[in-house]
Amino acid sequence: MELPKECVDFLDLYLEVYRPRLTPVPSPWLFPGYGGERRSTVCFSRYISKLIWRETGIKMHVHLFRQLAVKFHLDAHPEGSWVISR
Repeated sequence: MELPKECVDFLDLYLEVYRPRLTPVPSPWLFPGYGGERRSTVCFSRYISKLIWRETGIKMHVHLFRQLAVKFHLDAHPEGSWVISR
């Protein structure tokens, strides 16, 4: 699936400016842990939930991201429900 240019630009910025702050060594992971290693999925999930709670007051866990993406998609494309069933 091709990403919109805005998403690609955002990812490029992240990879160039912010990701090196997570680890100075090369890593295949988008969000690497210390030393470029793979992050613990459980710990990273908890961290994301705590960050969202702290910044917004909204209780959200990573499994809700799919439902949120579906809502945003249907708000923008009400006729696009066929995409969600895939």
